[in-house]
Amino acid sequence: MKKVIYFVMVIAVSAIVSGCVESGSKVKIPDSVKTDRLDRVFALGDNEYVFKGEYANSYPERIKTLKSVMHSIATFGLENGYKYMALLNEKNNNLYGFPFNDWKNLKAYAELSPKISGGDFKPVVFGKGGLVKDGRTEIKVLYFKEVHPGLFLWDLRKLKKDTAQ
Repeated sequence: MKKVIYFVMVIAVSAIVSGCVESGSKVKIPDSVKTDRLDRVFALGDNEYVFKGEYANSYPERIKTLKSVMHSIATFGLENGYKYMALLNEKNNNLYGFPFNDWKNLKAYAELSPKISGGDFKPVVFGKGGLVKDGRTEIKVLYFKEVHPGLFLWDLRKLKKDTAQ
């Protein structure tokens, strides 16, 4: 009986945790932040947000959507007085060692995905816990007003410039 109760508790906690992203309050997207590929933005806290992109079927379209959403992230942050941000996705978390904090290197890393068919090294931009899962971009970010020593942060001004159409 204890095993059954434990199992039910684990399922309940998993359901709650997997629904956390949707439980944030939906943010009205300002026109200056909107792109043709940005779908929704959710606020999880004062400076923590989730940006969701439109579904993209092909690999090249997923890269375009990722770039577009990253541009929206930069614009939104700058318009709200932030200068820096960190990615917080499970496998792409700058606070836990994800080493990329600029668009050029993130894009180069993402472009390795279709070229790698085996081995131990597999880019984690795509798939469960990555920035793009099942064709849909979903990026969790934490914004900062100033740089913090020891944190691997993105400069929003540089990101906005690098991802401009």
